[in-house]
Amino acid sequence: MIKKFIRILLKLLMMILLIVILDVILIATLPINLWQHEASNNQYHNWMEETLDDDILLINITMLGAHDAFSSKISISSSVDKALLKTNDKAAELADSSFGFLYKGLMVRLMKAQYSNVTTLLNKGVRYLDVRLTFNNNKNEWYTTHTFLSDKVNKAFVEVSEFLNQNKKEIIIFDIQHIYDERTEDGRANENSYQEVKQLLIDTSLYDKAVDFSETSLSEMTYGNALSDSSTGKVVILMKDNSGDSKILNYETSIRSNWANTIDDDKLISFIDNEVNEVKGNEDELKKFRVMQAQKTAQISSSRDIYKTIISYSLLSMARKSNNFILTNEKIDEYLIYLPILMVDYSDTNYDSFNDKVMNKIININQNK
Repeated sequence: MIKKFIRILLKLLMMILLIVILDVILIATLPINLWQHEASNNQYHNWMEETLDDDILLINITMLGAHDAFSSKISISSSVDKALLKTNDKAAELADSSFGFLYKGLMVRLMKAQYSNVTTLLNKGVRYLDVRLTFNNNKNEWYTTHTFLSDKVNKAFVEVSEFLNQNKKEIIIFDIQHIYDERTEDGRANENSYQEVKQLLIDTSLYDKAVDFSETSLSEMTYGNALSDSSTGKVVILMKDNSGDSKILNYETSIRSNWANTIDDDKLISFIDNEVNEVKGNEDELKKFRVMQAQKTAQISSSRDIYKTIISYSLLSMARKSNNFILTNEKIDEYLIYLPILMVDYSDTNYDSFNDKVMNKIININQNK
């Protein structure tokens, strides 16, 4: 009788263990979200036109930014960015490993930084786009990327260009922070890569819409001046190799955008505090665009961080809560004076009214400048 009871108990324990293992596998492999997207009923497609004075400096406009703005198309079927493997990128190596299929769902969730396409983000008020591009040999085409390939660059750029055609008084900061190229030895962009990206900007009419800084420096360019004699909205293009082009700002001298690289709330706030203190009174920094990188980053450097990463489930889930954590910080108004571009993941979520609250704050701050 006792032996029979033990056998039944062992079978029960094995079933429980199997269920736990299957749950872990499902969590690791499924790319789904465990919540429903909440979108604002309001549109902010022309908030600049309705809010800004012509004499406000571009560098001082408070605005909402989207981290990895073109990552919404990343899915379980997305290919690993092969160029990143040449750069020894750990996330790409992990995703491309023999066992990568076991946890691809988790990897996808930790690389998809935006829920919506760029047109939706722009209509919800985003005006700063963090752009990451790569050339893929297999597809023989340029793609947006964040460890995995997301969308064709040509298609993504056209969306931005069409928005500017329809919203003639809006200005978008187009920050091409990272360019990779599978054709190069180290996977990083070379002169040919930059020329091809410039041609894509020309082909999609973004280059034609770019603000020209040949006569007015970035530190003196106003909203009104940037839009003068223009029949469309405008774009400010930043790239790490501009070859002296007056329509493409040099990245190193035109923007401050430092990365906290943490999943911890307190460390993120401490990092932003330090950024603000370094910018205060620094005339050189105050002449640039200044980005508050307020997104969290998945971590695997310690058991505590691994645990936080797993229970956070995805970048979107993290941002869904942390965006409001940043916005309700008692020093947010000061932050937005010295770091006027608030860049976040899941920038159009309206969970706890984030999208509406952040846009109301942005509009109020700009009206009082």
